[in-house]
Amino acid sequence: MHKPRSVLTLDDIDAVSFNAAPNTGLYRQFGLPIKYAYIPLALEPATGFYNYLQRRARDSGQPLAEKKLPYEITVPGVGKVSLSMRFRLFPPNIFVTTARIRLEDNALERASFDTLFSLRNPRSILMVRDLIAWPFDLVNGSGGNSFAATTHYVGFHFSGVNSNYLSDGARRLVGLLIGNPDYIEMDEGIINSVVGNSAEINKKTTSERLLINKQGVLFTTSSDWRPGARRTRLPRVMDLAELALVYRSFLDNVYPELRTDQAADFLDYAFTRIKAWIERPPAILNVSYTTRLNWELLISEFGLLEKLRLLESENPWLSQELSDKSRMFARTIDQWWMRKEFSSAMFRPE
Repeated sequence: MHKPRSVLTLDDIDAVSFNAAPNTGLYRQFGLPIKYAYIPLALEPATGFYNYLQRRARDSGQPLAEKKLPYEITVPGVGKVSLSMRFRLFPPNIFVTTARIRLEDNALERASFDTLFSLRNPRSILMVRDLIAWPFDLVNGSGGNSFAATTHYVGFHFSGVNSNYLSDGARRLVGLLIGNPDYIEMDEGIINSVVGNSAEINKKTTSERLLINKQGVLFTTSSDWRPGARRTRLPRVMDLAELALVYRSFLDNVYPELRTDQAADFLDYAFTRIKAWIERPPAILNVSYTTRLNWELLISEFGLLEKLRLLESENPWLSQELSDKSRMFARTIDQWWMRKEFSSAMFRPE
């Protein structure tokens, strides 16, 4: 996740590199009213994107055999894998890259702990690091590598394993999830806490197990797991984690610091959406109890409610300003994301 320059209209996106469109599907998958959504732009790679990545890869001595995503690359300790990427931009300046590495069946289960640990951080795999960093240059327009200033969040899927795989290997897997290379010496209380925090979300079935933590997600499915029945569980949890990361970045780095005259109305509106997600999960995510449990766990893990309360206490003037704008927000909410100047002009008086 990166912080590029501000994007306030669709014209701010380089059309040669990306085709930009509002991404309402991120929220619609949870069955919630779209009026509660902080809509990002989905950035679909265009010709300029692929030409740029091909050139950067050649210049770095790592030429790409494929012309377009997904790319086949080699990961030390694992071998050849398929790498796909997805890009979203949350206005005005939160850029999210989702990289998915697909391995052959059971490859993760056979990998050593050191190999698995290296997969936690994309910086540790040269080609993955570069392929994640280069697209940011196209969005940011800086021409430099700003990857060091990003946040990453990892998800592991161990498929086709024994149904007791998590319980039998809890120490190793929890160490992998929380980023502890010295997991053998780890206190038992840490293991019990991480596993216990996710206990409620694992009551529906014994063929899969899910651990959610502020540092990542770990998902195991046994050999008798039916992929067609629950194939969306991990992707949806990772999308919720993306929202948690974005909301945290918004509260930490965007609002109210970037609340300029041009962007104030839009950022105020976005803040009210984020505030509702953090304060009222039962009202926002009332279609699926499991989804709500996942989200409430992420709120706790990322300390989102505490961050929200701190922001409000340090900016007491915001409450009245937001109250004064509530009627305007209700009047202009209908499909604001479809307007070309979606964030800089969405609340301009007619």
